[in-house]
Amino acid sequence: MFYAVNINKQLIHISKANKNFKYLCPLCSMPVKIRDIKGKQLHFAHQMNNNHNNIAESKIHKEGKMLLAKWGEELGYKVSLEYYLKRTRQRIDVILEKNSKKIALEYQCSPISVNKLKERSLNYHKLGIKDFWFIGSRYKINKRISQMNAKFFRFHPNLGFYLIYLNPIDQRLEIYYQILKADFIKPFYRVKYCYSLKEFQLFIKRKNKLIIPKISKYDQIRQQRRKKKLRFFPTEKMKLIQNESYIKKINIEQILTKCFDVNYKIPIYQNLIFYYNAGKYLKLESLVKCYQLPFLNINNFEK
Repeated sequence: MFYAVNINKQLIHISKANKNFKYLCPLCSMPVKIRDIKGKQLHFAHQMNNNHNNIAESKIHKEGKMLLAKWGEELGYKVSLEYYLKRTRQRIDVILEKNSKKIALEYQCSPISVNKLKERSLNYHKLGIKDFWFIGSRYKINKRISQMNAKFFRFHPNLGFYLIYLNPIDQRLEIYYQILKADFIKPFYRVKYCYSLKEFQLFIKRKNKLIIPKISKYDQIRQQRRKKKLRFFPTEKMKLIQNESYIKKINIEQILTKCFDVNYKIPIYQNLIFYYNAGKYLKLESLVKCYQLPFLNINNFEK
């Protein structure tokens, strides 16, 4: 559960919670605590074993749909919630209609597979419906990029790679744009808050100068340390690179120097960028992997 109520009866997201404060479940008013488990996302949990997580998420989902509907009406669209498409047997969270134009707005809070996401989007396109996907808190970028959030990536010349997080508590869109990644350090991104769909439309049309940032000296040192560790304490993928280098009589230091990139790159690589580059150099196809990006043509971005 990612939301709880504080002593002032305000709904608080886990990212803004303080371990020294007390929180209650927004549904049953029972005490909850902040739970930080290695390998799992930070969340609230009942001190007693109550199962309200799905109901709480549904409440947030409903508030998000209402907010999108309100913003759609402000733009002059006819708005329908839970619109059912008989031909594809799909239910759209919010659909906007004006003249012959239809736009599907999906607020994705629950888990969804890449294949299901792709299928739903393709069905909309076949019916001439443009779709926009707004993500819930489980898909936000925190310390790293994964397939879980990468599947929602879109690209725009003015924004680079971006995600749209809908925050119904603060009633705003949080645009994570110019998303970049580098080996062994946190991803880079900028955030823009928009308090309506109209504001988002204006923002995406504005030309932003996308300058690739320099990696700090601290992070450069961290990268070099991890690179050295990779050399002397190899992972399974590194062992594969070492073995192939030996077979092809290529010095491993040459591979590390040529394939290790210390700069920020576009966020399409599923593993370390070094693994991808080494896989290309040594022709190890098992290492040349990118994220599955349903809304993008990966061939436009791969080297």
